[in-house]
Amino acid sequence: ILNLVASPSLGQMLIPAAIAEYRRAHPQVKLTFHHLTQAPLTERLLKRQADLAVTILPAGHPNLEQEEIGAARMMLICPPDHPLAGHKPVCAEALGPYPLVAYERGSAFGQKVQAWFDAQSTVAHPAIEVGSPQNACALVQAGAGVALVDEFSARSWPGAEFVMRPVLDMAPLTAYMVKLREEPASHLMQSFIETLKHVMRRTQPRPGAMAAAD
Repeated sequence: ILNLVASPSLGQMLIPAAIAEYRRAHPQVKLTFHHLTQAPLTERLLKRQADLAVTILPAGHPNLEQEEIGAARMMLICPPDHPLAGHKPVCAEALGPYPLVAYERGSAFGQKVQAWFDAQSTVAHPAIEVGSPQNACALVQAGAGVALVDEFSARSWPGAEFVMRPVLDMAPLTAYMVKLREEPASHLMQSFIETLKHVMRRTQPRPGAMAAAD
C-alpha cells in the first residue's frame, strides 16, 4: 500500500494522472489518496499516516525533506468577455472595480496575494474568501467574480468557461514532493516518484503554452 496526499491545486489533476499511469504498470499495488490543505497534509506525514505528499507550499518542518519537481505561474482567471481578459499582463490596480475571489489572509495563498497588492501600493477589495484555488476556480466558473490562482489549478479545469491572463510581477509557485526525512524511500515509493516526475514533465505548462496564455 502506498499512501499519498496532495494540496488541492495538484490533487485535482496531477496526482490522479500519476496514479492512473502508475496503476497500469503496477496493478498489484493499492494506493490511497487524499487532497488536503497544508496543515493536515503535514500532520499526516509526521504521524506516518501518509508516505508521500505533493504540495505547492514548502514543507517548513525539520523532520520533512522536500524536492522541487515543477513550477507554475500565478494567473488571473476571468470570463472570456470580461474587461480584464484584454489586459496583458494584469496589474493589481486593474482588479479594483471587480469582485475579487480571495483567500483567508492568514493562509499561504492569502499572504502571497496580499504581498502582491502591497508591492504595487494597491488595496485589495475581496468580495468572497475561499480556502483553496480550486474553490476560487469553481466560483469564477459560476460567475461570482475574478480570482488569482496558480496555473496548476486553472489547467485542471479543461472545459472551464474562464480564461487565464498573466499577472504583473508575481513570483511563480513551486511544486514540491515531500516525505519524512528519516524514512528511506521504499521501492514502491521510488517507482511512484519516477512516474510522478514523468507526468509532471508531460503536463507542466511549457513556454509555448505560457506564451499562448499571454
